[in-house]
Amino acid sequence: MAHTVKEGKRGFIRFTMTFSAEWTDEDVDGQPVTSDDIDDAFFHVKKNDRDEVAILEKSLNLGGIIWEDEDAGIILVEFNEETLGKAGNYRFELSIKLTNGDYASVQIGDLIIQKSVTGNPA
Repeated sequence: MAHTVKEGKRGFIRFTMTFSAEWTDEDVDGQPVTSDDIDDAFFHVKKNDRDEVAILEKSLNLGGIIWEDEDAGIILVEFNEETLGKAGNYRFELSIKLTNGDYASVQIGDLIIQKSVTGNPA
């Protein structure tokens, strides 16, 4: 799935996190991942899947990811001026660290940072 943000502008991408049978027991399959279930969430953006270093990194604990609804498993990844000068097509991964210490990938996809045609007008 592709998500689009504007270069250098404030914007959000909303993710709804749910448990999947791939990384948990079937008793909670399809249930929301709540704030009680995780220690942190991470959002990494790379030019391509082979790159070792991310061009953007965000986390719930360090900033850039916020809860919109802790009980429904809805988070927002926030973008601001850190995207300035980074217009292009990228790959992202949203992952979480569960309270038991395990890590799980929530979503992998494409991020498009659209070039601003107006900049930040005064």
